Amino acid sequence: MTAFKIDKTKYDFMKLLKKYGDMGAPAFKVLIDGTDIVLKEYMAITKITVETNIDKADFVQFIVSNAYEVDKSSFKWTDKYFLPGKKVEIKLGYVDKFETVFIGVITSATFSIGENSTPNIIVGCMDKSFLMMKGKKYKLWTKMSYSEVVSKIAGNYKLTANVDKTELKYETIIQNFQTDYEFIMGLSKRSIREFFVSGDYLYFIDKYSSSASIITLGIGTDLVEFEYTMDIGEQLTSVEVNGYNNNKEVLKYVAKDIKKIGSGKNTGISLLKKIDSGNASYILSDYVTTKKEAETFAKSILYNQSMKFISSHAKLLGIPELRAGRYIKVEGMWNAKEVLFYIKSCTHEFDYDGYVTLLDMEGNSI
Repeated sequence: MTAFKIDKTKYDFMKLLKKYGDMGAPAFKVLIDGTDIVLKEYMAITKITVETNIDKADFVQFIVSNAYEVDKSSFKWTDKYFLPGKKVEIKLGYVDKFETVFIGVITSATFSIGENSTPNIIVGCMDKSFLMMKGKKYKLWTKMSYSEVVSKIAGNYKLTANVDKTELKYETIIQNFQTDYEFIMGLSKRSIREFFVSGDYLYFIDKYSSSASIITLGIGTDLVEFEYTMDIGEQLTSVEVNGYNNNKEVLKYVAKDIKKIGSGKNTGISLLKKIDSGNASYILSDYVTTKKEAETFAKSILYNQSMKFISSHAKLLGIPELRAGRYIKVEGMWNAKEVLFYIKSCTHEFDYDGYVTLLDMEGNSI
């Protein structure tokens, strides 16, 4: 199966147009256990949806419309291709140029026969992180950092860990009746990290260091549809963490500033401070072992909240290189300037109408 790894490659929209022959002839490949099922079996796949999302497992659904044999009153290919657990790879592109957008396994298959509709097989697939969502565990991790713990868990699922190192080592890290997915997600929220699985790789990466844009798209040119909202309703002016450790020491840190993504001069925090300098704060009491941990935790909460300042939705011609967890620039939206967005969710839709990509994004400066 093709290696599938997120890197820092940057793209130019005009070069992508050239690569894909002006994006006029969308094409796809569906490989199950390495077999191209369209090429070998002439399956009629009428729709493919691929969703990558930073908050949940990557998901694929595709519909096969010629699997039902009327003379036998049964579906064919069921055991050979559609048993849950079989490996799946989805490639999208144009003409004969493809990029892998998903690697995972079949998790469900629905066999549908309607009174006035064509019998279909609806196949659902998820990436390997769905395995991490099973079984709540109680476990103590001793004398390890968050990044070391995450790397260890990745190995348990035969995932290659792409982890940005966290410096702090802890006497004890408690996994308190959580699934491995819940546990790592919790660690990410305490350490300014982003966690997701893509193909055979588990990512636990620094939100600051990974904020370089991979492509610039223009409103009214590259983007078919676009909207964005600025909202300070959920913004905070500060986050205070009051912690304590086993020696009953009070460990306090107040985070007041965030690192902006992009070059915008206005953040939700800066705008909120103009009308309320101190009341819009969040005070949290929690177990921490050092002041540095309290600092990291407070900064992480404030940063995550700051990214709710700008939300955006976009639709464009299908670009298989895009996925959740990447940053893009949009030009022409705020005084004709570029604004940097983080992709929370990226959905590739392929059907009779063609191939489009839908983006849900967020940002913290404009």
